[in-house]
Amino acid sequence: MGTFDGKISIHTRNQKYGKLSKGLLVQVDHNSVRRMKSHMHSFFFEPAIGCIIGTNGYIWIYSLQSKDQQNTCGVHPHERKLMSILRNAIVALDQAKLPIFKETI
Repeated sequence: MGTFDGKISIHTRNQKYGKLSKGLLVQVDHNSVRRMKSHMHSFFFEPAIGCIIGTNGYIWIYSLQSKDQQNTCGVHPHERKLMSILRNAIVALDQAKLPIFKETI
């Protein structure tokens, strides 16, 4: 048995999605996450915020626009605010023991 180094990884079936960056990780009870056909969703419109919902309880929230631009200055404050709103909705669902999927978020 190896030592735990504190790293978390999310695996996809292909390299299309690339490295996860400029986002935040939320951990919820894995029993709250419902299996779906697709676990990648987008919310809001301008700017669009993406979300990858893992069945293991790890949820990655990121800005779709920052990912497309590949900028190095980080996430715009407005995008960060929308990401926080999405995070708070997910945490509220988890605390209420409600199922977590696109329609409930």
